[in-house]
Amino acid sequence: MTQIVTTDSLTAFTQYNLTSFQSLLLAEGVTIATTSGLGILGDGSSITLIINGNIIAAGDGIDIGDQVNSGNDVIIGRTGSVLADGIGGVVIYNAATNLTNLGTISGTYAGVWLSTNTGDAVVMVNDGTIV
Repeated sequence: MTQIVTTDSLTAFTQYNLTSFQSLLLAEGVTIATTSGLGILGDGSSITLIINGNIIAAGDGIDIGDQVNSGNDVIIGRTGSVLADGIGGVVIYNAATNLTNLGTISGTYAGVWLSTNTGDAVVMVNDGTIV
């Protein structure tokens, strides 16, 4: 079942924690923000994130995967943005993750940070802006 986020929110810690087979849709015009921690943590397999709104995070914007799990999808829509003061706007820790960016991704050290095992495949399609 997909969790649909339709209201703005600001919190001190990670906004959303997802595990295997969960999905989240951040609606257009909605902003989630943290003063400490991650915007979204996806720890597991077959997680789907669709970001049409805005993530503003003191830590990473999105952390997904854990070196073992795979089959995750992250989609940043044309109206979506992930702005982070952490290592990366989107940090991918696993194989077989698909990242599609049509919006804006920005992080302190990298817009997208890949931390995968040698030989792992990450598919990234960018038709937006990665800073």
